[in-house]
Amino acid sequence: MKRLDKIVSFVGENKMVADIGSDHGITAIKIYEEKNPKKVIATDISAPSLQKLKDKLKHSGYEIETIVTDGLKNLPMDIEEAVISGMGANLIVNILRGNLDLSRSLEKIITSPNNSLEYYRRWLMDNGFTIINDEKIEDEGVLYDVVVIKYTGENTSYNSEYEYMYGKDNLANKNPYTIKEIEQEIARNHGILEKFSGIDSARITDRIEELKVKNQKLEELLCELKN
Repeated sequence: MKRLDKIVSFVGENKMVADIGSDHGITAIKIYEEKNPKKVIATDISAPSLQKLKDKLKHSGYEIETIVTDGLKNLPMDIEEAVISGMGANLIVNILRGNLDLSRSLEKIITSPNNSLEYYRRWLMDNGFTIINDEKIEDEGVLYDVVVIKYTGENTSYNSEYEYMYGKDNLANKNPYTIKEIEQEIARNHGILEKFSGIDSARITDRIEELKVKNQKLEELLCELKN
């Protein structure tokens, strides 16, 4: 599982780590097996989901603590790193807000939002979180983003809207999966334009022009990334 491998690769060795929204505990178990942690805490708002992890742990002998809680709430302040993945950006933001004292004290937070990346990056930078690593990957034909953050208290900003949309690191490194994402977006826009063809409506005409301008800019960006 490439996405899981990438997420766990960012976890530090010999750290106290919390896996937030752990569900069946796949990430927590991988951290325990590969990162020699001081301790792993697996949390979830769903007691039945965590019970499935508890059942696994009975047979494995792994010492992973399970806590039923909402996000980072009611967790010990000596946690050093956290993983928050497999959920939408809005939910991750709410989790960070839910215990700002802990969010701000963590050495590192490895996140993997599955939507609204532009909003997520803007929120982080407007609220004192620094993006340490930002990488797009592909796993079984699906594109994912892994965004590693740390609270520094510095409100920063990017230079272009595309850095918020696709990630500054991905553009700087000419990430092949970011190139693929932009190609897919251009293709989707072309598909919409074809559907709009022949429709006589002022609103549709405006939308057609908007999509044409957007695709032209994306084509220019794509050209830069491929050269």
